[in-house]
Order: sequence, then structure tokens, then C-alpha cells
Amino acid sequence: MESLAVDGFSRGSLEKVEHLLREAKKYKEEGNAWYLSKDYRKAIRCYHQSLLYIKSITQGQDTVGTLLGVNQKESLPADIQQTISKLSRDCHNNLAACIMNKDDPDYTKVISYCDLVIDDQPTNAKAHFRKGVSLYNLKDYDTALTSFLKAKDSAGASDSQINKYINMCHQANKVETQKMKATYQNMFKQMAV
Repeated sequence: MESLAVDGFSRGSLEKVEHLLREAKKYKEEGNAWYLSKDYRKAIRCYHQSLLYIKSITQGQDTVGTLLGVNQKESLPADIQQTISKLSRDCHNNLAACIMNKDDPDYTKVISYCDLVIDDQPTNAKAHFRKGVSLYNLKDYDTALTSFLKAKDSAGASDSQINKYINMCHQANKVETQKMKATYQNMFKQMAV
């Protein structure tokens, strides 16, 4: 027989959620180990697996959550919500880092992972920086600059990499402006002839 509810969660459901969280953390740590050994494909797989366990807790749509009978209508205790939020941020941030280290990075995917982190924690310097690098590589220098400035504000300290990219964005914008001026000058010359 289950004991009384804790913050709206029965003891049995809470134990199931804690089990799913342990599994999610285990896969995240495994992903970290693969990342350090530069096996990004395996790291990505582990981070995705961790996120599936998180999803089974928060949405109850995953088979694991359904099989364990986790009732999603009950509200999660605040400490578990915080743990889930941090774990999810870490996995998405780490996924972005893995993708950036691939031979042919999908920068739009990196941006989407960073946006998930930033939505949950607007002051996450790593997510702003990775988003900025991705935007820079996609030649969206103005938006990249905005991300780097947010990363600099969030980091609190001077970071040479952030400053380097801020300068690179300013330089790239100058080059783009010069190209546009030259293009317009040529158009006006041709119109005058």
C-alpha cells in the first residue's frame, strides 16, 4: 500500500520519477565521457537518451514513463522540477557542443538547442556563445553580435573568445557594408551610362 502523497505525488510515483532521473543522469554522464574522448556520435546518442527519460517524466508520452505508470497529472515537487530543468539544459547545451565539433556542423540545429537552453535560462553564457558562433558561421553577423554581447554580459568576466568573436562580427559587418557600397556605386555608374 502506497503512503500519503508528497507535494501531490504518491510515494510510489515519486520513486519511479527518481528512478527515471537517475537513468537520465547516468546517460548524461556517459555522454560527457564520450564527449571527452571526442566520440561525438556516441555522446549525442547518450544525451538524446537522457532527454527521452526526462520527457517520460515531464510529458508521460514516452514508453518508459507509461510502462512505469508515472501519473503526469500530479505536479512534480520543486526540487525535482529544478533537477529536470538543469539536466535538460545541460543535455541541450552539450548536444550543441557535440554538433559544433563535427566535420560539417548543422548550425541551425545548434541554434535550436541553444534557444531551448536560453528559453529556460536566459543568462546561460555558453548557450549564447554557441548560438553566436553558429550565427557567425551562417553569416548573420548582426544577430551573432547580439548573442556574443549577451554571452559577455552573462559570463560576468572578460572572455577572450567572446571578445575575439565580437571583433570578428564588427569586422565582417564592415566588409559587408563596403561590398554593399561598391555594389550600389556600380549600379549607379551603369544607370548613368
